[in-house]
Amino acid sequence: MRLNTSWLQMLVDDTQQILAVTALLQRLGQHHQLVGVDEPRAPGNFFHARHFQSLPLLILKFLNALEQIEADLWIQYNELGGIQDNEVPGVNGGNPLYTAAITILDGDMAQYIHDNTDDEISHAAFLKAYLESKGAEAVDLSPFATIPGSTATGSTGKTRLTNLMKLTVDTSFWSRYRSITNPDFDPGAKFAQAVPSLNLGQHTAIPRTDADTAGSSLSNDNTKSITSHLQAIAFTAGFHFAFIEQGGSSLYPTLAQQVTTWKFYGSFLALVRARPCTFKLGRTRQAMRFH
Repeated sequence: MRLNTSWLQMLVDDTQQILAVTALLQRLGQHHQLVGVDEPRAPGNFFHARHFQSLPLLILKFLNALEQIEADLWIQYNELGGIQDNEVPGVNGGNPLYTAAITILDGDMAQYIHDNTDDEISHAAFLKAYLESKGAEAVDLSPFATIPGSTATGSTGKTRLTNLMKLTVDTSFWSRYRSITNPDFDPGAKFAQAVPSLNLGQHTAIPRTDADTAGSSLSNDNTKSITSHLQAIAFTAGFHFAFIEQGGSSLYPTLAQQVTTWKFYGSFLALVRARPCTFKLGRTRQAMRFH
């Protein structure tokens, strides 16, 4: 996925440096002397400056940025294929042909997109409010939203943080979660791509212009009236949905292992619980024949 990453790389680099130093200090048995892990569960200790200005702050800022990126891509999906109501701001009537195409995968896909979009917007807002309530500066990615978006019917035409029209999708999650091999014990384990072609080149998961929906029509059997081209676009989105959610479902528990205080842990788990692994794997079987 193409996105503006210069600021994000700096944040990742800073976080990785602190994680590395923290791990080293733990091995040396000195961690408690510097960051207070000898007092990790005491209710009043989390917001001590030496806690909140180091690793917890960087993790929260990283996640604040990440949720804005996810909100950005789900908003694009929702504009074109989600339920068009006032629960999610910025909708512009949707794209009925694209919505029909993704509904071939699952009859409630429009609801799924709508609800995920609402979730990601709320996650970003929660983390922003939480950081600011503790006197920390939240991350604002809006200046980096410079990528031109879709101009198809239903799109608001806004510039974006992410580009859903040039995706390379890792579909190895399909085999990873069906394999007896455990990547936790074998980091070098190889997992086959479910759709090898999606992991090569760049593919669009949304109609770029109305030319991508041309020739399609709504009918009682959209598998026949929606062109194979538009179905392939929609099914690319289906695999991308699963790729997004399995990534988030893995990241949060991984970062949770760095948490040492109850207050931070509780706030963190509030988002972990909101990120079940909604793969819809069974629904994406139909997509394979188009790639």
